[in-house]
Amino acid sequence: FPKKGYALELRAPDSTDLDWPLLGLPAESDWVLHGPFSDKSLMRNALAYKMAGRLMRWAPRTRFCELIIDGDYRGVYLLVEKIKRDKHRVDISKLKPDENSGDDLTGGYILKIDKEEGAEVGGWYSEIPSVPGSWQRTFFQYHYPKPSEITLTQQAYIRLAVQRWENALAAPDFDDTTGGWRRYMDETSLIDFFLVQEMAKNVDAYRLSTFFYKDKDSVDPRFFMGPVWDFNLGFGNVDYCEMASTPGWVATGFNQICPGDYWAVPFWWNRLFADKAFKKRVKERWQHLRQGPLHTDSLMACIDSMAALLSEAQQRNFQRFPILDQYVWPNSYVGGSWQAEVLFLKFWLQARLAWMDGEIDRFDAPEYHAEDYFA
Repeated sequence: FPKKGYALELRAPDSTDLDWPLLGLPAESDWVLHGPFSDKSLMRNALAYKMAGRLMRWAPRTRFCELIIDGDYRGVYLLVEKIKRDKHRVDISKLKPDENSGDDLTGGYILKIDKEEGAEVGGWYSEIPSVPGSWQRTFFQYHYPKPSEITLTQQAYIRLAVQRWENALAAPDFDDTTGGWRRYMDETSLIDFFLVQEMAKNVDAYRLSTFFYKDKDSVDPRFFMGPVWDFNLGFGNVDYCEMASTPGWVATGFNQICPGDYWAVPFWWNRLFADKAFKKRVKERWQHLRQGPLHTDSLMACIDSMAALLSEAQQRNFQRFPILDQYVWPNSYVGGSWQAEVLFLKFWLQARLAWMDGEIDRFDAPEYHAEDYFA
C-alpha cells in the first residue's frame, strides 16, 4: 500500500533506548505507527483494541495522529503500543539468558502463531495437523525472548509446554474439567480472545498475528491467550472466504470455507467447541459482557466518538490518498465517502452482534454444533 506502517524506536542522544510517554500513553521506547489504507473508516484496529481492552488483561492502547515526515504529509495514522513484555504491557516475568533451570526457566514467554517468514523468525511447527489428516500445521514463533536471545534450553522448555497443552486438548479426556486442557491454558482468556476475534469476524483470527504467553510457574503455570493484534481486515473489510457476511464462525468455519489456505486455524478451536462446559462458559461470559462493556449502544458510542475525533483529519487524509470511490484490496464495500464507510462499519457490527446473540444463546442446545454454522 502507498501508506506504509512503521516501527518506531525512541533513542537517547547516547543511542540507548528512551522510554517516553508518547501522546499520554505509558512510557516505552518501542511503538508502532499503523497507517490504515484499505480500511477507509480508519478505525478498525482502534475499535478492536478498545473492545479487547474492556475485557482482556491487556490490549494495545492507541492514539490517532497525523504523520508528517520531512515536511511530507502522510495522512492519518494510529500510534499503537507494541506487544512487548513490560509492566505496562504484557506484565510477565523477565526471562534472562542465564535462567535455564528450575522455576527461573518457566517464564516469561510470549509466543506468536503466524507465517514462517522474516529475517529474525525462529520457531517450530506443531506436531498435530490443523485439520485431521491434512498437511497443514501451525507455526509457533518465539516473540519474547527474541529468536536471537532465547537459549536452546529455553526453546526446548517452551516447546514441550506447548506440546503438553496440545496433547491434552487432543486427548480422549480433553474435556475433563480438572484433568483436561484447563491445566495448561486459562479458560477466560481463551473465551475473551474468541469473542473479540468473532465480533470482528477477523479473517486472520487464530492462525495469523495470534499471541499467547506464559509467566513463571510460581506465578501461574498456565498459558494465557492474547494480546489481540491486527484487525484491518476485520469488520466486513474483506472480499474472500465469505468473511464479509455477518453470519458464521471463523473459529470453526474458516478451514471448511478456505480448505486450501496454507495457514489454517489450529485444531484447538474445534476441540474447544466439542467441550460442553466451555460452550456454557462462553455463553455466560458473552451474556454478561453484553449487558455492559460490549452492549451495542456502548460500542456504537465508541465508533461515534472516534468519528468525531477524525472528522477533520480524514479530509486531509483522503486529499492525500483519494481512494474513497476506488476498490482497494480486499474491500467488500466501496462507499464513496468516509461517512458511508463509518456507517457501513456500524451497520455491519450491529448485524454481527445480533447474529452472535442468537447463536450463543443456543450453545447449550443438544443439537447445536458450532462447526455447522459457518456459512
